[in-house]
Amino acid sequence: MNTEDRNYIKKHLVYELEMLLGAAAATKVFDEYDLGNVCSITRDSIYVHTRNLHNFFCTNSRNDRHVDEFGTSIMKSPLSTDEVDALHSHALHVKKERAHSANPVHLAAVALRFADDIVLLWEQWINDAQGVVKTTLVEALTEAKECSANTEVDARKLRQ
Repeated sequence: MNTEDRNYIKKHLVYELEMLLGAAAATKVFDEYDLGNVCSITRDSIYVHTRNLHNFFCTNSRNDRHVDEFGTSIMKSPLSTDEVDALHSHALHVKKERAHSANPVHLAAVALRFADDIVLLWEQWINDAQGVVKTTLVEALTEAKECSANTEVDARKLRQ
């Protein structure tokens, strides 16, 4: 792996993973405290970062980088087609059809599971990687999980 790709993982992909896991940790706490709109705000962050990382791992869209650029094949999505469609229509798109979607997936009901699904994809990437890439990915996941734990602690302090 070249230095540019390693730095991309450490800067951009770790950011996406930290924001996703942090938003999931905060949402979990805010749900416990029944904080309504605050939960909606953190869930939206889950949707955006799930969509970004899902595209990275599971699609070959022309607008995004992909895991296959880092020596691993595009992965099978753990999300259902309906979940992916709901994410794409909700996150980063403002469309007329959004208000009248026939999609049966209510994103709020599955938001926290999205973070777990993305972690599974990251772990699969770790299992496929070797050498410096594997080390970089393990460090990144550890850092993101620590950030998430700190976010949960901080979110609980808000209630005190």
